[in-house]
Formats: sequence, structure tokens, C-alpha cells
Amino acid sequence: MRRPLILSAALLVTCLAAAVAGPAAAAPAKHRACKAPDGAFVLKPGGKPLQQSVATPVGAVNSLGSPIVDMATVVGDFYVDLAGRPVSTRGVLNLELAWDNDVSDYDLYVNGTTELSSDNPEGRREIVKHCVPVPVKVDVFYGVPVDELTLTTRARVV
Repeated sequence: MRRPLILSAALLVTCLAAAVAGPAAAAPAKHRACKAPDGAFVLKPGGKPLQQSVATPVGAVNSLGSPIVDMATVVGDFYVDLAGRPVSTRGVLNLELAWDNDVSDYDLYVNGTTELSSDNPEGRREIVKHCVPVPVKVDVFYGVPVDELTLTTRARVV
């Protein structure tokens, strides 16, 4: 007869301990690994910067001096992988386009917009969500087909 009494007492002590301790705090939800499509560029905060050559866009400017976006060189989609970080975390995608001819002028189109600056190098900073594509193009305002363009990208946490 003592066994059921001992088990009942142990169960009562366990229940009382749980009630005193309160509900267990849930661990914050975290981002899962980024599953970007083949050919996409995936960057991790704190990882090595990605440096790549960009094909020189060929095009012209319209009568207002604006580049014709349809002539742009598509670089591709960039993703920031925030895997393992809390779901509230956002990333920063830094892009820097440089070219070897100071007379030329190229523009970065990120998420379909540009600042139309004449800076060399030209830089952009985008606040991004985990594993959301950021399309990047390069357009020519004024340049020659032999210009060498380099795009450097890196990611960090906001």
C-alpha cells in the first residue's frame, strides 16, 4: 500500500514545483536556412565579401539623359541568409560598383530603383529580410564597351 501513496506524493510535489516555477519561457523563433534558387548569390553576415566582374552594359541615354533600363546587364538575385538568428532580425546588403575608366558612368539598379549618381565607386545599402531576393542590374549612362566593372557585395546584421 505504500507504493501508491509514495507515487501520489511524488506526483503532488512535481505538480506543485511546476506551478511555483510558472510557465516555461519559449525560446525565440529563429530563421531557418536560406534555400535560394540555383544561380542566386547567397551572403551570410560576417562572411567573406563576394567580388565579381560584371559584363559591361551596352546602351544609350534618352533625350532627357536617363539610361534606358532595358539595356542593363542583369547581375542576378542576391539573398542574405540570417539562419539561426531570431526571426525579428533584418540584414543589410552593401553593394559597391567600381570601374576602371573615370570618364564613364554606370548605375546600380537595386530592387528596380537607382540613384543615378556619377560616383565611382557607386554604392548602395539595402535593409533586407531573411532570404528575400534582391534583384541587381547595372546600366550605362555613359561608357565604352571595354570598361572593366567590379561589383563587391557583403552582408551584415542591422
